Amino acid sequence: MLDIKRKVKPLVVPYIIFSVLSFVYYCLVESKFRTDLDNNLHNFFFDSLGNVPPILEQFINIFMAFDIQNSFLYNIVMWFLPCLFISSIVFILCHRYIKDFALRSIMLLIVCPLLFYVIQPTNIRLPWCAELALVAAPVMEIGYLFYKSEAARDFERKYRAFLLPASIVAMVLMTISNKFNLEYRQHIITPPILMIYLSFTGTYVVFVISAFLRSSKILSFLGRNSLILMCVHEPIKRIVIKVMSMATGMETEAMRNTWLVSLLILAAVVVICVPIIWLVNNKLKFMIGK
Repeated sequence: MLDIKRKVKPLVVPYIIFSVLSFVYYCLVESKFRTDLDNNLHNFFFDSLGNVPPILEQFINIFMAFDIQNSFLYNIVMWFLPCLFISSIVFILCHRYIKDFALRSIMLLIVCPLLFYVIQPTNIRLPWCAELALVAAPVMEIGYLFYKSEAARDFERKYRAFLLPASIVAMVLMTISNKFNLEYRQHIITPPILMIYLSFTGTYVVFVISAFLRSSKILSFLGRNSLILMCVHEPIKRIVIKVMSMATGMETEAMRNTWLVSLLILAAVVVICVPIIWLVNNKLKFMIGK
């Protein structure tokens, strides 16, 4: 867990490969059909002043990974991998070079979030979504501390019957109360303590439910291949929505806001992803760093 080199293959390699593939697909196919964005964003040519065309900026940003306006237009979810990589680096370096537990805790749990909130009101954006990683690193540290604590694990097992429903109820209440505003990529986290709380309650609920359902071969398959699903589902989802919109006459926004239609879209996307998962796992393992 504390080896930086071991983080490069499973995070950086898939990020670069899937980003480039998504970008090529976007340029050759999707950019010709997108009507929901400013046409200037699809411009491939330098203007009379020699300004870099927006589409070229998108390609350059694959390697810089600045989380700026309209970045990752070709595959919006790809920002997560550089952010996770930098979070892991911060976490690893703190554990490697700060041996004192108290000092390390201060660095990860106090200094990192404070740095983010200093940056938050500014327009500063760091390469590889590093400013967002300042929030993720303390969450990783808290999770690591619970993982290493036998007392915490015993407490969870003893009171799981209470903790699980309480976590679900708390998540639902906070969601419907409209008191929590999270636009992570826009540097909006209000209030921050709820972000940390929801991070852990959400993770905990998913973990416990997954443990109950671990005998499901379908869910186990999807879980093992979550990286591939994350990297390919967004372009596929947009294709599915476009095709279904043309077939049914429904507006795409209405489809996204309808539960039943959203579930149908989800099912279609997963089915389409299955042969891609098989191909990557059996013929193109290098794409996921293996």
